[in-house]
Amino acid sequence: MFTKPIDKITFEDVENFCHEFGEGVRVEYKREIAHIPKIVSSFANTLGGIFIIGVETDEMNKVVSPIKGMPKETGIEERILQSALTGIYPAVMPEVIIRAVPNSNNVVVIIRVDESIQAPHAIEKSTKIYFRSGSITQPYKLADTERIAYMFKRREDSQVIAKQILNRIEERTETLCATDNPNLTVIIRPVFPYQSVISTVDIHEVARAELAPHIA
Repeated sequence: MFTKPIDKITFEDVENFCHEFGEGVRVEYKREIAHIPKIVSSFANTLGGIFIIGVETDEMNKVVSPIKGMPKETGIEERILQSALTGIYPAVMPEVIIRAVPNSNNVVVIIRVDESIQAPHAIEKSTKIYFRSGSITQPYKLADTERIAYMFKRREDSQVIAKQILNRIEERTETLCATDNPNLTVIIRPVFPYQSVISTVDIHEVARAELAPHIA
């Protein structure tokens, strides 16, 4: 489930995942919707991860079977995305999918968050930065100054790489468009890495569409 296209994830995948993985650095379970900015930002600030809502855990943070889910409501996905986009700075755009629990009116919500090159991501009016600790009793913690400095270094490194790529694009464009006649060159590019421009699931869809004609 860490890499499977999110729209292809089934409830059976969720069951298997819950039985295999306990809570930790890259996994979080909650019985109901709560602490969206804190959990999503902590994943983005660390290694990314999967957050599943509608799952109960025991005192050892192991999933309780069978998975009961949470009551189905209108606008769950929009509520979660809005919370992540407005409650986190810089904003984080997680992938969200909802799957029905068989033989019930309940659902489980799967939220997948990528490791972010825009970290550190703060919450509560930019006053608190959380990261995943891997602790069973306290899976996310407030970041200290050393960890925050590391996150800023990670962001700066990604910006340097992005600048190098964009410079190569501009150099190649100038070579291809070289002429003695007056000309106007227009380069359209995303503002990467300062904000999200496309979700991971959309990237997968584009890739599959491009590869489909070449697959027998």
